Amino acid sequence: MNTHHLTFQALASSLEFANLSAYSKEFDLFKVMGVRSKELVHSNILASLLNKNGPHGLQDAFINAFLSSLLDLEVPDHPLHQESLVAALGSKSIISRELENIDLVVEFPAVRLVIAIENKIWAREQPRQIERYQGTLLKRYPGYQHGLVFLTPSGREPETINPNSPVPVYCMSYGQISALLRDSSAKAHPAAATFIHQFISHVERYMSGNNEINALCWDLFIKNEEAYRHIAKSYEYCVERKVRMAFATIEARLKSDSMFPEASEIEVRPNYREDRKVIVKCDLDVRLKSWPENLWIKVYKHKWLGVFPFAMEDHLETIEDIFPAAFKIAQPVRSWDGHYYICARPFNDTERCILENGNDLSEVEINLTLNRVREYMDEIFQSLRCGVSPFEI
Repeated sequence: MNTHHLTFQALASSLEFANLSAYSKEFDLFKVMGVRSKELVHSNILASLLNKNGPHGLQDAFINAFLSSLLDLEVPDHPLHQESLVAALGSKSIISRELENIDLVVEFPAVRLVIAIENKIWAREQPRQIERYQGTLLKRYPGYQHGLVFLTPSGREPETINPNSPVPVYCMSYGQISALLRDSSAKAHPAAATFIHQFISHVERYMSGNNEINALCWDLFIKNEEAYRHIAKSYEYCVERKVRMAFATIEARLKSDSMFPEASEIEVRPNYREDRKVIVKCDLDVRLKSWPENLWIKVYKHKWLGVFPFAMEDHLETIEDIFPAAFKIAQPVRSWDGHYYICARPFNDTERCILENGNDLSEVEINLTLNRVREYMDEIFQSLRCGVSPFEI
């Protein structure tokens, strides 16, 4: 047995590794429910916890902590007046969800203050999104003090801000939210306290990290530094290998799984390349040989893992005669130059997403991906006026 094997064996059998492994395998309600990265779910939770009249028992502890935290966040220009934030503490608030597409809007009518929260877990911003929301606040709430909180796992800055707008944008991380919740949770009712603890643990484990994880990692590192270094160095290699293997499985099942009786007629065009931001990008363009020549279904893992039916812009005219319904409503695919959705119904950009953090894909997402391909195949058969697959006749 060589030195490297002995080094890794020592790490794998260490108490520190067992402790870290046990921590990472703790029950996570959000993972079990498949909503770890669902912005809608997280926005609903925040809206409930910010509501001081909610059944959680926090009263105004969390919303006051949230307001006070804005005093510690830096913004380049025209921050909210300290007097307005202090006056809002304990004041009546109106909390709205999806008001003109803004995730959360918290209004304090008595002090004429309104604060929007835009929640971005892994999704990218839409074109001019934050700029539009700055304008929306000004239009809907004249005579108010306005602020916008851009909430992300890392507390990053938005890309679509209007720096000339009088509406300041505060960047906040989910780690900061979990800290505020932890400090505010003493008053929570027992049932709510259990849920809040689960939410805090989920945020710290999945989005932000915490001191306990850091301590466990340090204990492991200090006694197994060489092995730790090799693991850290090989992380991207392991992720890339996992994703490539998953896509090889998808491609193989397209040609062998019983859910695809057309397997012998399926054509797959694969494309894999390394990428600095997302480690690896994988594309499988899938079609049946009996389809119009330029009509495809794309299976991809870039940032998202997703699926959508498409044709390239240069080929749209060749689709028009044989696929008139889809041609009339063909829309460009956001972030995909020259790609157009080809579907007999309007297609929403988010509809193509299977998993927002595509590198986390597992067997579940592989099955969901294949299900989605099957659905689009059936839609295409129907839209081509075949009624059913010619291989089922």
